[in-house]
Amino acid sequence: MNTKKLSLGLLALTLFTGCGFSLDSLLSGSTSGKTQIPDSSPTPLTPTPVSTSLPTSADLLLYLDMETAPVGYSYQGQVLETKGAIANAHGRLGAAWQMDGQGSYVKVPLDINPEKYPRLTMTAWARYNGPESGGPIQVISHDDGGYDRSLGIDHRSSEGAGWSGFAGSAAVVGAVPVQIGQWVFLASVYDQQAKTVTLYVNGVRKQIENAELGTGHPFLYLGANPSFGEQFTGLIDEVRIYGRALSAAEIEGLRENAPVVPVLPSPAASPVKFFDNGNIQAVFNGASCAPTFTTNKDYLLTEIYNYHWNDAKGQAPPGQIGLKSSTGVVYGPWEVSTREGQGGVPHAYWFANPKVLIPAGSYTVTDSHPQSWSYNAASGCSISWLTGIPQ
Repeated sequence: MNTKKLSLGLLALTLFTGCGFSLDSLLSGSTSGKTQIPDSSPTPLTPTPVSTSLPTSADLLLYLDMETAPVGYSYQGQVLETKGAIANAHGRLGAAWQMDGQGSYVKVPLDINPEKYPRLTMTAWARYNGPESGGPIQVISHDDGGYDRSLGIDHRSSEGAGWSGFAGSAAVVGAVPVQIGQWVFLASVYDQQAKTVTLYVNGVRKQIENAELGTGHPFLYLGANPSFGEQFTGLIDEVRIYGRALSAAEIEGLRENAPVVPVLPSPAASPVKFFDNGNIQAVFNGASCAPTFTTNKDYLLTEIYNYHWNDAKGQAPPGQIGLKSSTGVVYGPWEVSTREGQGGVPHAYWFANPKVLIPAGSYTVTDSHPQSWSYNAASGCSISWLTGIPQ
């Protein structure tokens, strides 16, 4: 962390809190100290036309679909710390996480510091719902006072107030006007070697040069700044972080196509079982390995089953099951339902219906109670099977 940057950040915070900084200057259509959405909005900034190219899952460090409450999610085996964030059914793509601006956040134990990832991309859908006044606001941040990697709303860029990104020694890159209650696609691309930070807001591109980033926290917050609050009020959806600098075409591809989202199957599509690692005869507890599988095509995952015969006792209370890709991306974990197993054993079958698209690749199935997760001699690993719709 650069102490000069820290002092600048603290000075800015002091100025905001000392002078009653108002978001009226940040929000398009604000007059007379109140935020107003006019009948005819100001002329929007025009996106620069670019070709589109969906990024692969290579270097995808984090993907959060926000389809259920944050308490059901984990990153690399660690359950996400959360306060006040809840699921909201009215997301940009399915559900979203709702932040109340009163202390809510979700903490992800992912280190995005430049020493670890000199090139990094953060993307999210966000809908700001107010309030009309306050300080800077963060959608994603690991800032500790040095204008560290963050994406949100600010007024300190050379272009005024609006959606912005922190840019280290260059302070703030932006800004694109904010419209209350409107979904926007946000992305910030960091390149420590080129000393650039590039911001994208609904296809509008802003770039700042001579931007060197220092060290921030070894974790990140969604919906707040981990050091200074800067609480977000509204909805956040479809967060992705890549350990590389996505191109403009890839950013536009994510905005226009939004892969890895829950999709309703077409009437002609039928689920098929694409992984099954054994039968339920002569099963035991305490497998030495979790089941793994590889698929060469994308699937809309419709069902995932784990078997907990557990010496004819079953396993209650029910927990969670999920998937982890070979690249470290975690899907779920999802809260399970249960049904009887062979011989009427209660809670033997744990199952979930995620309706989540998983790309071609290699995966490990996870379970919150591996001690009672059954296996048999045929595979040696715990028993699972998955069904889905080929894409």
